Amino acid sequence: MFLNGGFMLVDRKDEYQRWLDKVNKTDSCWLWEGTLNRKYGAFRRFINDKWTMYKAHRFAYEYFKGEIPQGMFVCHSCDVPHCVNPDHLWLGTQKENMTDMVKKGRKVNGIKKNCANLNFKIAEEIRQVFKQGGKKYPEIAKMFNTSTAQVCRIINNKIWKE
Repeated sequence: MFLNGGFMLVDRKDEYQRWLDKVNKTDSCWLWEGTLNRKYGAFRRFINDKWTMYKAHRFAYEYFKGEIPQGMFVCHSCDVPHCVNPDHLWLGTQKENMTDMVKKGRKVNGIKKNCANLNFKIAEEIRQVFKQGGKKYPEIAKMFNTSTAQVCRIINNKIWKE
């Protein structure tokens, strides 16, 4: 990229090749080795006269299979978020994607989560600390090694209620 008379000129290297340069094709998944955004591959594309971050698996679907209808999700049959293998991608609604996630046992909450650092007893302690007054959500979150959002949900009885 360079400026010429105030206008940005873009190196028009083949978009597919730029995408492919970031893909590691294994026997099964094609693993995205570029930027990740929430575990999904992120790919810079020049769309509508500006650079835009685009999900790498959506690019793969469009390139190999065609247009993605409005409101549809590109889902993974392999359950590897940074996989861009078009053979592992399928179109579905949000409901179909969530149903697939639950069916495969990937939707877990609370004490079932391996990384959960909270339980009902700790949630009650958080509520007690808040009731005693003098501490704000961020301070309580730090005390219990969790997020401010989690503390807010606990105190407002959105989660960890018996």
